[in-house]
Parts: sequence; structure tokens; C-alpha cells
Amino acid sequence: MQKKIVDKFKQNKIELILFLIGGVGSYGINLLLPFVLTEYFGIYYLHSITITQVIQFIYAFTYNMFVTFKADFQWLRLAKYTIILVIALRTNIYLSYVLTEVVGFHYMISITIALIVIFSFKYLAYKQWVFKKA
Repeated sequence: MQKKIVDKFKQNKIELILFLIGGVGSYGINLLLPFVLTEYFGIYYLHSITITQVIQFIYAFTYNMFVTFKADFQWLRLAKYTIILVIALRTNIYLSYVLTEVVGFHYMISITIALIVIFSFKYLAYKQWVFKKA
């Protein structure tokens, strides 16, 4: 029983580390792309965030499915992932807006804070619902 608990902890630790690594890639996409779209192409920052989220979706779903949770592709899994992502996207945009327009932070700082808030929610939702092992 104790060995089973230790093995489960090690597996969860490895998954969390892999999720963090994928998160760093997502974070890079989430910071670099809106900056480029806003500063160099003149796209409104909230539109830049939305465009970025679509691109990041493809990266993150693929990475988490194959690397973090080592799961097979399923349409139901993609649908669940999309539901979580839509919730996260809406939260990201809302928090970014409030922190930028109401609080007065620079939009890049607002994006960073929003991404940190969303991280835990997404990991738990992906692990417990989207990529849950039978």
C-alpha cells in the first residue's frame, strides 16, 4: 500500500513537472505573440490575446495529450479540453481587462498575473476530467 502511494506521488510529480514545462512554452507563446501582434501589427491587446489563445490551444492540447498525460486522441477529450480552455480564455481576458483598465497595470503584467491564476485550475481540470486515466 505504501509503495503504491509513493509510486502515485512520483507519477504525479513527473506529470506536474511536464505540465510546468509545457506551461513555460505556453507562457512564452502567451507573452511573445500578443506583444508582437500589439506592438508591431497594431492589433488591440484583447484581440491579440484571443488570437494567441487559439494558437496556444493547438500547442497545449497536443503537448499535454502526448507528453504530460500520455493519452490517446479522442474527440470527447478534445471537447472537454475545449470547454476548459474556453473557461480559461474568458477568465484570462476578464482578469487582463480588469487588471489593465481598472487597476492600471501594464497589459503584459496583467497577462502574467492572469496566467498564474489560471494555471492551477487548468492542471486539476485536465488531470481529473480531460485526461483522467480509467
